[in-house]
Amino acid sequence: MPRARSFALAGGLVLAALSSSACSTALTPTARKIQQVDASRVAECKFVGKIFGNNGWEGLSASPGIEPARVQALNEAGELGATHVVWDPETKSVAQSVTGRAFVCP
Repeated sequence: MPRARSFALAGGLVLAALSSSACSTALTPTARKIQQVDASRVAECKFVGKIFGNNGWEGLSASPGIEPARVQALNEAGELGATHVVWDPETKSVAQSVTGRAFVCP
């Protein structure tokens, strides 16, 4: 009995560690400054690249929602030096992901 309890405790700790690491992505200081706008606001801006993010979960385990995907994509935009992001329309699928376009605006 104590051995089974140890396995259950160890399994629970592993699951907790995996869950917290999947949700621990935070916006970088550069990404916090990026404005999320619609396409009309970037007409005079320079396109610097496509961005992509996913929440790291699929199917029924997709509990973190879309926000971790947005954080990942905004961090990528920050690495590109973007000041603005325009999100592509969201699609419903098994994997929760987002795509967008990154711009540098004056």
